Amino acid sequence: MRMFRFRSSLASIIAAAPLCLAAPALADHVPVSPQPGFNAGEAARLVHSESDKNDVIAAQLKLGSAYVRLGVQRLTAGALQGGATGWWEPTYLGYKLVSIAHHGVEIQIARAKWKDPMLGMESKKLLDSRALMRNALENVNHITAGDGGAVAAAVQSLQNSLSLVQQAQALVLP
Repeated sequence: MRMFRFRSSLASIIAAAPLCLAAPALADHVPVSPQPGFNAGEAARLVHSESDKNDVIAAQLKLGSAYVRLGVQRLTAGALQGGATGWWEPTYLGYKLVSIAHHGVEIQIARAKWKDPMLGMESKKLLDSRALMRNALENVNHITAGDGGAVAAAVQSLQNSLSLVQQAQALVLP
């Protein structure tokens, strides 16, 4: 009897492992500071909404793009400081919103009974967009006030990522 209980507990742990592995990606803290012209409550709701519904994914992509555009505006204006008034925080929130939307597309792909090439294209565009955003965000330590080259590279990377998000949005909308 004891061996059976151990095996069934082990089987439960193994069965739940994929769920536990996915949780940290959504559980990490994403700062949602009030920004002029943005609804912080809506941003907080969407950044923690994992959904395969097209309307949620479209809202995440739209708001994520807006936050990244705000980050680009601040970056080009030289707002290199940290916190809610700098470029990094809104850009990171935008990145997280696009990431959660991408996860929703991946859920759609996994649940589909037949392979939809449009979902595959959408997923690829979002994956590539996230990589470009991550590139700019990870190079934040290399951006200083006197380094126009790093700022220009980050701006270009973010603008290219926004173009890909816009293309993915066109695929999401009915």
